[in-house]
Amino acid sequence: MDINTCYIFSSLFKGLKAINLKKPEEILTHNIAIWLRNEALSGFPIIFFHVPNESFTSISYALKLNSMGRIPGAPDFVVAANGRVIFLEIKAPNENGNHKLSNNQKMFREWSASSGTPYFVVDSLYDVKYIVKRHLLGITDLSILSDTQNIE
Repeated sequence: MDINTCYIFSSLFKGLKAINLKKPEEILTHNIAIWLRNEALSGFPIIFFHVPNESFTSISYALKLNSMGRIPGAPDFVVAANGRVIFLEIKAPNENGNHKLSNNQKMFREWSASSGTPYFVVDSLYDVKYIVKRHLLGITDLSILSDTQNIE
């Protein structure tokens, strides 16, 4: 990517500053966005975006978004590369290691499976690195990743 393209492209990411992040899931989501941005800026052909489904200023605004196609239970990230798409649902690690999906998230996961689109529940940046490099970029030698956590 040439310097002009890199400058224009990087302007898309001006908002990736950690502002008032307190909950573990917010911090993890921010760190994932930073890693995806850095991968994109380093030349990997990744497109990604976060789906902000959780906070609304009013019920009427939420209903308006629903009428325009907002889907309750949609995953936190949509990531694409090399003509492939994956969905990532971020769940911060808890003390017993379980991930509790809402009913809407479970329905979206089933919808995703029925369409043949991979859906992953992740609880660490390592998981995201592994999934993106393996499933989207086709990198099979992942020895550069040092963690040995389980991938769901």
